[in-house]
Amino acid sequence: MSAPRTFRWEDLPSMLGLMRQARRSDGDLRTLDEASLEEYLRDPGLDPERNCYLFHSGANLQAYLLLHHEPSLRRTVLEAALQPEHRSDELRGEILSLGVAQGEAVGSRVAHLCLPHEDRSWDASLDKAGLSLVRSYWLMKWQELEPPQSPAPDGFAVRTLQPGEGHVLASVQNAAFSQSWGFSPNTPEQAEYRAALRSTGPGGVLLLQHGDDIAGYCWTLTEQQDEGPPIGTISMIGVHPSYRSRGLSKPILAAGMQHLCANGVAYVKLDVDSTNEPAISLYTSVGFKKAYELRWFEAAL
Repeated sequence: MSAPRTFRWEDLPSMLGLMRQARRSDGDLRTLDEASLEEYLRDPGLDPERNCYLFHSGANLQAYLLLHHEPSLRRTVLEAALQPEHRSDELRGEILSLGVAQGEAVGSRVAHLCLPHEDRSWDASLDKAGLSLVRSYWLMKWQELEPPQSPAPDGFAVRTLQPGEGHVLASVQNAAFSQSWGFSPNTPEQAEYRAALRSTGPGGVLLLQHGDDIAGYCWTLTEQQDEGPPIGTISMIGVHPSYRSRGLSKPILAAGMQHLCANGVAYVKLDVDSTNEPAISLYTSVGFKKAYELRWFEAAL
């Protein structure tokens, strides 16, 4: 295997092929096309030509490593995928070593990697690279006939985010999650870009307004599958600290679920920190059930 090199935009088709094969092998049937992958890689601040590494054997792309550097947290998040026939401990070890080294090079204090709970194939490589379990998240699914009904209280109204309101979204999101583990504050540019992605779609970000204030928000995604109806995701939901303890989470969650159901999704999913008991209680109250766990691993740099 040759030394890994950084991504070039002409690598987009081969990277797409790798990601499709990796997804299918893991049972992920979401549709992925070249336009969607390019949208993802052009996210402001990601810079794949510097932060994405490709591992080849001859002309065959075996794996990629995409590094999400988060300077405000001094954290680097590792994202990786391997061709199913090349999933060896040796390759995993090379990926982790490179990710840790690059995190150190930019001054990060920690490196993080997220894996499904049932994927134990990385365990030996994680131990060797010094990554240990630091957090567990639950992936929860909702699949019922009708979404919950929970009208906004008097004086509050749900509306959709409008183009040019990235600063509004970034402001409420950063305030809502400022004390949350692993949350990296978004810039208005990032919020504007991500809200315009095809997976978000028109009306995909809902705001709970109170006078001139934004009290909370729900960010939804609608993603097509190769076959069958699309999948709905509650990507993020939050209430501004000034409006907490007023029963506002359920109305904005219900509005997001209603939007997704109107798009004909097969089910709705979300993930939540397993230590966040109030959030788990909210999701359970409207019919979400735990499907599996996601494990976050950490290495001190």
